[in-house]
Amino acid sequence: PTGKLFSIITEEKDKIFLTTYTLESESKNKRAIINFEKILDFSYSDDGKKFAMSAIQKGQSDIFVFTAASNAYDQITKDIYDDLNPRFVHGSNELIFSSNRPTDTIRFEDAGNWKKQLPQTNDLFIYNYTYKSNILRRLTNTPFVNEVRPAHYDSIHYAYLTDQNGIYNRFMANYDTIISYVDTS
Repeated sequence: PTGKLFSIITEEKDKIFLTTYTLESESKNKRAIINFEKILDFSYSDDGKKFAMSAIQKGQSDIFVFTAASNAYDQITKDIYDDLNPRFVHGSNELIFSSNRPTDTIRFEDAGNWKKQLPQTNDLFIYNYTYKSNILRRLTNTPFVNEVRPAHYDSIHYAYLTDQNGIYNRFMANYDTIISYVDTS
């Protein structure tokens, strides 16, 4: 986020590596990221200390927040739904992502328990990373339209790609209801 560091994730011989290049010193650091089969997408937090990623673990894509300094991660979702394109928003307090989940609740479930047809299209959701609530805010609800690649535009607007008219175009969502989270701990 500061523009002083360039990062890339690569897969080499079934191993995943995070390579960071520091622009000022022109130094490169490469280290392995373990416990993942594949990383599909990632995006840094505002302070650059963490990144949100969509990764494959045990054959399913879920959202994780990876702390670069310690190689530790928090698993945000763990279910059979495809969770893609996570981005930190609102001062890195929340995550926006695309998913084919039919409801707005995160349930940690085993894929073996499901025998129904999964939705083929994605909607946009926001997860409160600060309070770790399992209730998501649904930004879109379009059963026959696919919405992917969300991006934070300002405090209430989000840009995303949608195939609503048959080809992918950039659209804007306006979230007009603010939900207050109450810390009960």
